[in-house]
Amino acid sequence: MTGVVTEHCVPERMAVQLDGAVFSLWVAYDFEEIDANSTHLIQYSEAKFKHVFKIFGLIGRKKMEEEGRKSLEESFARMKDMIENGPETTSDASAE
Repeated sequence: MTGVVTEHCVPERMAVQLDGAVFSLWVAYDFEEIDANSTHLIQYSEAKFKHVFKIFGLIGRKKMEEEGRKSLEESFARMKDMIENGPETTSDASAE
C-alpha cells in the first residue's frame, strides 16, 4: 500500500490518500481549537474497494463501518489518555 499526503494545512487540517491492491482509502483530520488547552479532532474517511472486492464492500459495508468506528473510538480514547496523562501512565492491556 502506498500513500500520499494530499493536504497539510497546519494547524487546521491533514489528509492522506492510500492506495492498495484491494482498496483505496481517503482520510482527513480536522482540528478545531476549543480553547487554549483543548482541540476537537474530527476524522472523515472513505474507502473504495477495487475489482472483485467491490462485492465484499457491498455485502459487508455496514459491519466494516461499525467495526471501524469502534476501533477508532478505542484508539482515540488511548490517544486522549496519553496526551492528558503521558505515555508512561497509559494503561495498555497488551502490556500485562
